[in-house]
Amino acid sequence: MFPLRALLIKRIMKKILTFSKIAVFSFLVSCDFAPRINKTILKAQDLIKAQKIKEALEVYEDSLRSDLDTALRIKILYQSAELYSIYMGDQRKSLSYFHEIKQITANPVWLVKVEEKLGEIYFDFLKDYKSAINSYKSLVSFNPKLSKSDYYDFRLAQSYLNDSQFEQALASFEEIIKKSNHEYYLSSLYYSGLIHYLNRNYVRATDFFRDYIKRESRKDKVVQAKFLLASSYESVEDLQRAYSIYYSLLSEYPNTDVIRERLKSIYSRRIARKR
Repeated sequence: MFPLRALLIKRIMKKILTFSKIAVFSFLVSCDFAPRINKTILKAQDLIKAQKIKEALEVYEDSLRSDLDTALRIKILYQSAELYSIYMGDQRKSLSYFHEIKQITANPVWLVKVEEKLGEIYFDFLKDYKSAINSYKSLVSFNPKLSKSDYYDFRLAQSYLNDSQFEQALASFEEIIKKSNHEYYLSSLYYSGLIHYLNRNYVRATDFFRDYIKRESRKDKVVQAKFLLASSYESVEDLQRAYSIYYSLLSEYPNTDVIRERLKSIYSRRIARKR
């Protein structure tokens, strides 16, 4: 009996030892998980420094297949989105990563950062102004107001304008004009004049262009506004004022041939009136 008992004990101890080894191995694997991910991230960072963006993205994509904690997943998604946008020029792929971040977090800091990027991609790269409107509307609706709220106000108004929603764009620009300390007050004067000009409301356009020209200090901006002001006067048959402004632009406007043609046309019309 004793040898049999000893054999049973030996087998039990062997099983216990084997189980212990498995348990220890599992523990070590779980403890090594974070360092392994850290090494992966460091590898990706080294590839980025070496301008091997495609390889870095492959490393990040491989890591995203792992069971990452949310905070780390967000960081990898965000950097991947930036790399696709800036270096690879793949805006659609970038958007997919930014939208995934919105799905997995309610953290306002990340939501603001992501919405800024979405607005930028839709507005600057894809010219998808309807989607840009949604992003900037979301940003201006944050309470309390964000530090870049003036910029978001202006971008929202520009998005309406570029989407040919003139009425909404004008309302947005004029809302900005009500705040004289708004960062984009001056630019909003110009765009309000431009919308009235596009709508052929030339008399109202001249009001905004004159106000803008009095305040603007940048020469190129003043020249452009003066050209539109002259064109507005020409459209309402105020030919004397139009001629005078066009003439003042002869040495300043980039395309002098355009100015000479306008002057010639107005001169002919004035002569015809006298007959």
